[in-house]
Amino acid sequence: MTTTHDWVQQGTVRAELEAAEARTLAPWAARSAQSAGRGQPEPEDPVRTCWMRDLDRIIFSRAMMRAHGKTQSFIPAFSGEGPAAGRQGGPYIGDHYVTRATHMQQTARIAATLAQALALNVPLASAIATGHDLGHACFGHGGEAALQQVAPGGFDHARQGARLLTLLEPRNLTAEVLDGIARHSWKHDPPSTLEGMCARLADRIAYLTADLTDALRAGVLAGVADVPAEVRRVLGENPADMIGVLVEDVIRHSRGRPHVAQGHACAEVMTTMRSFMFQRVYLRPEAERQTERAKRLPLPRAPRHHADGGEPRRGPGRAAGRRRHRRHDRPLRPGRLEGRLRPASHLRPAGTLAMPEGRLYAEGVTAAVGRSTVSATGNVPPIEPPILPPRPPRRPPEPQQPPPP
Repeated sequence: MTTTHDWVQQGTVRAELEAAEARTLAPWAARSAQSAGRGQPEPEDPVRTCWMRDLDRIIFSRAMMRAHGKTQSFIPAFSGEGPAAGRQGGPYIGDHYVTRATHMQQTARIAATLAQALALNVPLASAIATGHDLGHACFGHGGEAALQQVAPGGFDHARQGARLLTLLEPRNLTAEVLDGIARHSWKHDPPSTLEGMCARLADRIAYLTADLTDALRAGVLAGVADVPAEVRRVLGENPADMIGVLVEDVIRHSRGRPHVAQGHACAEVMTTMRSFMFQRVYLRPEAERQTERAKRLPLPRAPRHHADGGEPRRGPGRAAGRRRHRRHDRPLRPGRLEGRLRPASHLRPAGTLAMPEGRLYAEGVTAAVGRSTVSATGNVPPIEPPILPPRPPRRPPEPQQPPPP
């Protein structure tokens, strides 16, 4: 008689993965069996390690769904540049801009490549990189600039990402993943794990090369020849080559050592490239105009979050308001877009403020208007989309004449 073992029930799969980490990872790599744990203790998964579980929780979160509609650098609905303006006909090229979600996917793949080559923990690096920008506002840099003006104490997308995953949409992630998300920005101290450093370097590699690709596609840059010659000499002549050179440079200067760092030459040209992108792309006049248009979007007061982190009380009109909003969830012509924007004179400098969520359409393609909330206390829930005025009733159909006898 054959004995059947329930390997899943016994937790053997996860135990084998943890044992493989102990055998194969570098001495300075993070190990899932030694994680600092979660805010709320819970039983271990029988199949996945704790960081594989965190990666799945981030990917399946509502925040990740919203990130698919959030701007990375270019705002297609506001763009009047190059092919994105629709002047050349054909498919609307806004579909091919990098969004916040695709940027996080690209960052995660670069971070995983680095972690794999350096014998670090790949699921941990992937989880941090996949969720590192979930705290970003809608409309990219423009949305963040708008929140900087009205949020008490300013707006920090890295800290907001960790707060989102612990308060606004609690996912009960491990301490290492939350630390990597909250400290991935270069204005903060380095993350506590080398896997977090992989995500931090991968973020800069991903956004500089992807934004360069978007700038070339939009016609903001005439060609790669506009990039400084020093950058092209070291990194190559196209963004794909640049990613490869930068990734290999980190591996070359970090493998077999308890740190994750770039070589001096690549670090210098990356700084040069970043300055070039700020001058020619991020702070160009059209980008500034897009930022000002994003700032004019209304910032209505949001309901306060309960002190215990629960959902706010909602009135009986919530469902009806949502239905009225959906009736207007139809394409907007670019010329009608400004009619829906309000001046910033109604903004209140204090209290609880929130960026509304909705969708703007131009040329039949979605442009991101994501959701991001902030308050004086840091306890703010997501808010529902603003209710648009009802449309005029449709005329009844003309009565049909009976057919002749």
